[in-house]
Order: sequence, then structure tokens, then C-alpha cells
Amino acid sequence: MRNARRYAMFLLIGIVLFSNYSGALAEDKVSILDHSIKAVATVSSGKFIKIAWTVHLRNEIGQPMTCVVSVAFLDGNKEKLGTANKTSTLNPNESKTITDTVVLSAPLAQRIATGEVTVEIDKG
Repeated sequence: MRNARRYAMFLLIGIVLFSNYSGALAEDKVSILDHSIKAVATVSSGKFIKIAWTVHLRNEIGQPMTCVVSVAFLDGNKEKLGTANKTSTLNPNESKTITDTVVLSAPLAQRIATGEVTVEIDKG
């Protein structure tokens, strides 16, 4: 059983990289330069898996903006398994890496095949 958990963890790390690459979003005001997700730890004796996600953004305009970064975790059929959101402020023409973690049940986390990133401008 212990080896199965390790195998699942390494499998998840190997497979769960975003295969979707998003270009400019949020009305071409924010570009998504890069993004990834990966399993980083097991929690509660393997019942849960901690997933870390990273999104590298660039503010393409000359004014500061606050945006909401949403990461959707998708299965092999592109069905949404869960979503994580984080709000961040970008200075004019700034590139910034947004990171966060989420804890998912092991069976749910093992179903993640890909991810999708969206960015919305927070109108306040």
C-alpha cells in the first residue's frame, strides 16, 4: 500500500503538468507567460495530496491592475474536478509569479490530467 501511494504521487507529478498553454487573456491586458501544477506532498497518511500551482503573468498596460487568477483542475475528459483562485495586483508592465497550494483528496487528485488558467480583471 505504501508503494502504491508513492507510485501514485510520482505518477501525479509526472502527468499533472498543464498541457494547455494560454495566451493573452483579460482583454489583452494580462498575458499568461507560463503555468504549472504539481503534487508536492501527501497529507493525513496519504488520504490527501497537496497540489502546488504556479502562474507567471505579465501586465501589458501602463497602469496597475488587480486580477483574479483561476486554476481549474481537469480530468482526461476535460471535466472540472476543482478550482483554485487567488487575487493579485500587478504594477504597470510588471511580470509576476503567482503561487498557491490546495489540498485535494487522493482519489480526486489522482484523476487530474491537465489544467486551465483564466485571468479576470477585478473591477473592484
